[in-house]
Amino acid sequence: MFEEKDMAGCHCDCDMLTGISTKERFYKDTERMLYQYPQKKFIFLRMDVDDFQMINSYFGTCEGDRLIKIIADTFKNMGEEVFCTFGRIGADVFCGCFETSIYIKEFIECMLDKLEDNIKEYRVVYKLKVSIGVYRVRDKTLKVEEMYSKAVLAAKECKKDPNARYMFYTDQLLERALNKQTLVNEGYRALKNKEFQLYLQPKVSLSSGAIVGAEALVRWHHSEKGYIPPSEFIPIFEENGLITQLDCYIWNEVGALLRTQMNAGERMVSVSVNVSKVDLCNKKIATFFEKILTEHQIEAKYLHVEITESVYANHMVEITKQVKELKKLGLTVEMDDFGTGYSSLSMFRDLPIDVLKLDVSFLKNIEVGEGNRNIVEFILNLAQKFQIPVVAEGIETQEQLDFLKMVGCEIGQGYFFSPPITPEKFREKVMRGM
Repeated sequence: MFEEKDMAGCHCDCDMLTGISTKERFYKDTERMLYQYPQKKFIFLRMDVDDFQMINSYFGTCEGDRLIKIIADTFKNMGEEVFCTFGRIGADVFCGCFETSIYIKEFIECMLDKLEDNIKEYRVVYKLKVSIGVYRVRDKTLKVEEMYSKAVLAAKECKKDPNARYMFYTDQLLERALNKQTLVNEGYRALKNKEFQLYLQPKVSLSSGAIVGAEALVRWHHSEKGYIPPSEFIPIFEENGLITQLDCYIWNEVGALLRTQMNAGERMVSVSVNVSKVDLCNKKIATFFEKILTEHQIEAKYLHVEITESVYANHMVEITKQVKELKKLGLTVEMDDFGTGYSSLSMFRDLPIDVLKLDVSFLKNIEVGEGNRNIVEFILNLAQKFQIPVVAEGIETQEQLDFLKMVGCEIGQGYFFSPPITPEKFREKVMRGM
């Protein structure tokens, strides 16, 4: 391990929890090391724990601190084997600048294996994953802050792939990041200027064809670029955290729509709104919905919340707590994208869900094979035993509709009935019975 003599023993430069270098000392040591050893090859590595805030929120800071110490010990162990600097940047973020030869991937794999060994005794009831971003130090005159920024971009890319253990920085990542930041900046402006619009896709009774509900969706009509599809901006907003502001805006729009319908004496149906993983990290989410119900004076039965199955599966304990708080308000909870590969029979028993939304992928090839047909029928039979209604998403053909009716599905949603439409058109459809 590289260590400057004039820095040694300076306790103010040591992290109080772990005993390793603080961000400031790590930056200084790294800068000096790269300057003094221009002939050596280095990698700059940045590591953090995915969804670390949930660990602190739901299992306490003591558990979080214990995990932080384990990660710090792993860096210490690696520091005994190679020439390097390392430090705790803040919270769950750690960095290291390590001398390597040509075996960079092997070195990182070794480090991850040691970390896994160190946490074997760390008994937890949630999945634990770290994301590592790696920048190959080719320009040693580059400021350490810039190296860190490049490693951050790679770490963010790593988080997108649940099977990835680490990711290397490339110039393409920087270009994409700049484009994303532009979109985020425009998103803040668009919220202020109300460029985001509420759309609704009807949920229909498969037996009668009547509208029995709707899913709230968002559409962005950019003042200069025109229509921007949700698939382009939603994932970026989720990364940035802007998704919470956008979701709250849509939730409030739904509340206002329901109030308008009630004031006009129109037939009422429930509207479901999406709740992201980012939203569920906020302990005040139930307060947000309570405020919407109170301000618009609407009954909770008309407002449903949709949570994706993958969020449940990866954070079942903490998410269940949040869902129970929402249900205390009288809200109906729907599990979206059910059957996407994370399902387990225990979900039916343990989770406080009211409605299942069958993933659209099961209907796409239902005309050509028995596999998806059998899965759909199995899920419907299981849901019926637990007395949980099922909504089939993505219905596009008459054959899909006929099959779902045959196996006992009662509610459907998809372009066969209607694409997402404006609130005005939706109200018209509800009033005339579709």
